[in-house]
Amino acid sequence: MAMQLAKGVNLTLIPSKKFKTLSIKIAFKSNLSLKKLTERSLLARILERNSRDYPSQVDLQKALAKLYGASFGTSVGRRGQVHSLYFNMRIVNEQFVQDPDLFEKALQFLKAVILRPNLGPEGFDRQTFEREKANLKDDLESIYDDKRLYAKLKLLDQFFTDPAQSSSLDGRLEDLDQLDNASLYQAYQGMLAQDEIDIVVLGDTNEEFLAKLFSDFKFQDRSRLDLDFYYHQDLPSFQRQEEVQDLIQAKLNLAYQTDVRYLDDQYFTLQVFNALFGGFPGSKLFLNVREKESLAYYASSNLDPFRGGLYVQAGIDQKEADRVIDLIKDQHQALIEGDFSQSSLNQAKAMLKNGLKQSEDSPAGLLNFSYLKQLLAKSITVEEWIEKINQVSAQDVKNLAQDIKLQSIFILRGADRWRK
Repeated sequence: MAMQLAKGVNLTLIPSKKFKTLSIKIAFKSNLSLKKLTERSLLARILERNSRDYPSQVDLQKALAKLYGASFGTSVGRRGQVHSLYFNMRIVNEQFVQDPDLFEKALQFLKAVILRPNLGPEGFDRQTFEREKANLKDDLESIYDDKRLYAKLKLLDQFFTDPAQSSSLDGRLEDLDQLDNASLYQAYQGMLAQDEIDIVVLGDTNEEFLAKLFSDFKFQDRSRLDLDFYYHQDLPSFQRQEEVQDLIQAKLNLAYQTDVRYLDDQYFTLQVFNALFGGFPGSKLFLNVREKESLAYYASSNLDPFRGGLYVQAGIDQKEADRVIDLIKDQHQALIEGDFSQSSLNQAKAMLKNGLKQSEDSPAGLLNFSYLKQLLAKSITVEEWIEKINQVSAQDVKNLAQDIKLQSIFILRGADRWRK
């Protein structure tokens, strides 16, 4: 059930009596840019911290407590060439408490946070701006100390030709240093006026009631944006890079190009391939690299379905790096040759299907599943998805495995004094 509140402002109800709560997601969508990553990461933090109506974090938390312990938070996301800033809220359905105006009060809270920020002469409240900018700077600087994340970002920097794809979702230090209060406030005003807006509500309520309450936000018409939720790039030339730091456990990262995107016809086969390769305990990477050969402290693979990537991460003894790389390549080759049992195939499918079923058992899972279908204009139920998983054959996996190409390897090694 969807309707348009204004041009470029969409309201969707996902009716469900499964939960005793109402979940609300408000998404501001725009075309991705490198500068926007940093701006909106900081903006999300500031808008989550306080507002004109709730000038301190304590005031904001007290307001949530009065809403029967409602939860609220902001986040940012990147899908393909689209950046999103989310406002998320969950409240108990007013049917279960003695407060028939609870939902309206919750929306007034959201309106205050989104539309009435805590301002000062330069833009946002100076103390809030400086504190959150310092916090973001600390988080960006701490990436260097998180060796697993650092190595993954270095891999992506090799793999992607567009730095807006490879950079941290929180942005870059060099962009943060140049970001002042006035320019961030200008970016906020641009977001309100120009972004496409999706409002999604999950729960037991009705669309007319929602439309009446959300019309009070008075979002204005805006031009339709040309948003592409998939990212494509020409197949990059193979690269292998290494970096040396003071550490004992080396971080090995590999990037494969799949040329398959979320909910493409071959996406379900890709899910099964990844499950067999390194997506679950019982996969080839887990059993052969980690358990049988004891060459990795951890070894797994994961999909990047909006950008056509598949990544392998492993923590290894650095003197065994080349041996581990060869062994990982062997696991890929084994899938190309069909060297996996029917039992392994069935187990991979079972794990995927269990994950799908579990997504329906939480408000966040069900909301996100439904919202993605809306974004991509795809119509598929969990039952239909499960059936597509069931239909994947061993030959399908073999055929797809041949098209998956290793494109980048990054190794974060220890300094010479650590080497044996």
